[in-house]
Amino acid sequence: LSMMYPRLKLARNLLADDGLLFISIDSHEVHNLIKICDEIFGPGSRKNTIAVRRGIKNVQAQFEDVSALSQGHEYVLLYARSEDVRLPKLSLAHVDSKPGKWDTFWRGTDRPTMRYELFGSVPTSGQWRWEEGRTKEAVQNYETYLAEHADRISLDDYYLDHLSATNVKLNFVRLNADGVVQYYVPPSEGKLLSDNWMDLTLSGNETAEFDTEKSVGLLSRIVGWVTGDDDIVMDFFAGSGTTGHAVFAVNASDGGQR
Repeated sequence: LSMMYPRLKLARNLLADDGLLFISIDSHEVHNLIKICDEIFGPGSRKNTIAVRRGIKNVQAQFEDVSALSQGHEYVLLYARSEDVRLPKLSLAHVDSKPGKWDTFWRGTDRPTMRYELFGSVPTSGQWRWEEGRTKEAVQNYETYLAEHADRISLDDYYLDHLSATNVKLNFVRLNADGVVQYYVPPSEGKLLSDNWMDLTLSGNETAEFDTEKSVGLLSRIVGWVTGDDDIVMDFFAGSGTTGHAVFAVNASDGGQR
């Protein structure tokens, strides 16, 4: 702690007003590190404790009892220069984007308050997916699309154009040719990520002998997520150079000059 404290104070002084600090730490010292970071940055500046998958060698299988469970993850603490800093949305792109589709609007969950007249019928069991006001608006949205836009633009493109213009996600409900009530599932370019980054491993494998080497994928996600294309990225424990590797990789992908 006495080694980390002055470095963290300096890091805070060096950060831009909207700057962010990421610190990789395992479970043994994460509680101590949070205490001094809260003191230096303020507890409101702690944005997340991100869990990242740790590669493990499961040698415990040969024993009948163990002193503790294997550690399957470590942490990346995320602090901001001030608590007012907002984070960009973080999403994971699909390998292939998924087009919109129609799905059944009736659900088996038995909620009588969610049964109401829709297209001339009221379910006797189960429930409709949405409350009545939202559903009626969705029906009208689809009728508007059919009447005014269907002859020149697909529903997916209409949904995305409206979303980009207004930041409003339209709902659509219809009765299909087989008499089934359906709702529209929008196209998806990816999924929003939480503080669970178990799709990545913490450790890298570019070197053979550097024990604490981080993965390029982890650092590239961080750099690509929170930096603009001409921002400055600083790693004051440069280690095996993974942060620099990640900065070059992200620059190569978007033409940036970080």
